[in-house]
Amino acid sequence: MLPTDISEPGKEYLRSRGYEIKFGHGIDEETIIQDIQDCDALLARNEYITRHIIESAPKLKVIAKHGVGLDKIDLEAAKDCKVWVTNGPISNTVAVAEHTMMLILACAKRLVFFDAAVRSGNYEIRNKIKGTDLDGKTVGIIGLGKIGMQVAKKCHSGFDMKVVGYDPYIKKEQVPEYITCCDNMEDVIQTADFVSLHLPATAENKEFFNAK
Repeated sequence: MLPTDISEPGKEYLRSRGYEIKFGHGIDEETIIQDIQDCDALLARNEYITRHIIESAPKLKVIAKHGVGLDKIDLEAAKDCKVWVTNGPISNTVAVAEHTMMLILACAKRLVFFDAAVRSGNYEIRNKIKGTDLDGKTVGIIGLGKIGMQVAKKCHSGFDMKVVGYDPYIKKEQVPEYITCCDNMEDVIQTADFVSLHLPATAENKEFFNAK
């Protein structure tokens, strides 16, 4: 069952392997419960898949995440009900890394401020607000997983930036030589001109980064 539609190649992939696709009528809890009654699998996008949904689906065997993050799926409930949960760990790595570079560039070049000013006819904005180049600057990456590594590569190879990183779960021998590993997050923040966070949305990481 698909509570939210996906692209045609994805649907064709399922149909070509003999799966029947049922489209949902909404993404609220009660609607999903009604739609999922006769389904063996659920392909979730941004819907919250709650314990109530999982426990109300008598035939459910698999919940597949159309993407990476599993924070909107009640994993404990799935475990209790013996429902498999899968995701696509590399499905959006490049897209998110490129999006990150767009945001870093937007910050460096003060894009939002310049865009608003020029649209209002204020061409003197360039004499009041200055952007900066990325060349030679330091980017700090907290979380050196697939996406974090891609961002590091693009910063180093594409923009001649220095890269410092922090990830307590990765061994230093797994890190490319152009990334300087720090022993703690504070060292990254004090060193970097830009900081990019690439952490899963887990209870452990809630409020991991704050104003202080």
